[in-house]
Amino acid sequence: MQITGGLQADTAERNVEAHGSDGLVAGGVDSDIAGKPQARRHPALNVRGGLHLTYPDDFVKYKLSEPDFNVVAVSAATLSIIIPVFNDRDSLEKLLADLGRQRGAITEVLVVDGGSSDGAEEVVGLFSRRVAWTLRWLVAPAAGRGVQMNTGAQAAGGDDLLFLHADSRLMHPTMLADAAQYFSRWRRCRRSEAVAGHFNLEFSEVGPQAGLGYYYFAAKTALNRPECINGDQGLWIAREFFFRCGGFDESLPYMEDARFARRLQATVHWVLLPGTLLTSARRFVREGFASRQLLNALLRLFDQLQRPDFFQRAEGAYRCQAAARRLHVGPFLKIAHEVMGDGGGRAWLRAWWDAAQLVSDNVWQVFYFFDCYRHYRRGGRSAAVIGGALFWFERRLRCYCRQRVFVAMTMVLCVAFFYGCWGVATIAGRLRQPF
Repeated sequence: MQITGGLQADTAERNVEAHGSDGLVAGGVDSDIAGKPQARRHPALNVRGGLHLTYPDDFVKYKLSEPDFNVVAVSAATLSIIIPVFNDRDSLEKLLADLGRQRGAITEVLVVDGGSSDGAEEVVGLFSRRVAWTLRWLVAPAAGRGVQMNTGAQAAGGDDLLFLHADSRLMHPTMLADAAQYFSRWRRCRRSEAVAGHFNLEFSEVGPQAGLGYYYFAAKTALNRPECINGDQGLWIAREFFFRCGGFDESLPYMEDARFARRLQATVHWVLLPGTLLTSARRFVREGFASRQLLNALLRLFDQLQRPDFFQRAEGAYRCQAAARRLHVGPFLKIAHEVMGDGGGRAWLRAWWDAAQLVSDNVWQVFYFFDCYRHYRRGGRSAAVIGGALFWFERRLRCYCRQRVFVAMTMVLCVAFFYGCWGVATIAGRLRQPF
């Protein structure tokens, strides 16, 4: 099968059926494009002028093609934007100013408070007299982003919902109008409400230490893989479909975004929306980039292992932005060791084997890192990273990742890495140095 240009809507449907729900991936569209996205090719896949679709079903990295969208024009649905806040007055003021500059698309904005004490409600009252759309202040029954966003969704009147964090910034005045048209056309093309959109990210307030790490994590947000999707990227979804999916998990004050994306993995088609969101890197700057990412990896690991006992013991693993300070991961690594060892030696081995299987499923990130490194050295934008290492992995190595020998080697490396980090963190703690 070869693709030489854009796809009509019916061709797009056949491609989805042939290659899985991720056979078509939206992305790589500039924020000023509201019309037809152009089909894109990756040079490594261009074989004598043709694009051979022989990649696995879960190979969603490359924006291989996009529908031509030569269909009857569709009107964008009404949009309700939901913003959970907790002592985010300064960030909220900037975000509302950005929303006030948007041209069209917005029907209402709901700011849902989780117990703020910094006067954020006054900011909402001030902006409500300036903007053309409805701006409302709601108070959630309990703190926690999942509770707050579910509260906003229940009160929303729009056909579509867009969940944004308070520290998000919009980079173009037609960004939401473009995204609304793009999302509506994808939904029309798919003939289904089971479509969810997200933006790619760029980090702001990174300071002088901005480098490859920030570049890599920003680049991953342009992928449509569920493990790369988080709340900072925004979530655009039809209101009725959101409630059919059960809404956000409320059992923790965080992790609701990762759990929601994983729950939708088998039923939803993820779409990378045109435009880029800026998000604040203050948490990484204050807590330490390496420490924060290591702890985030632990949180995702124990969440996927379904070990609530880790979260019960690991209080303070995720503070609000205003309370973020230098993070010491040593105590959390000790808790992880204790949780993995609950039940004796056999339980320890079983827990690490399960962890190694999850890590094996994410080995692709190592190869994608090499792609990002090459692109970073050349000065390319993080949203445009497309390289050969990940493609080679998907074609050549993916099939071996679940074999017992591969998982066993991964387990040995994971155990060595974990206890090595714990040792370094312990020494750093005694020396009163951050890690």
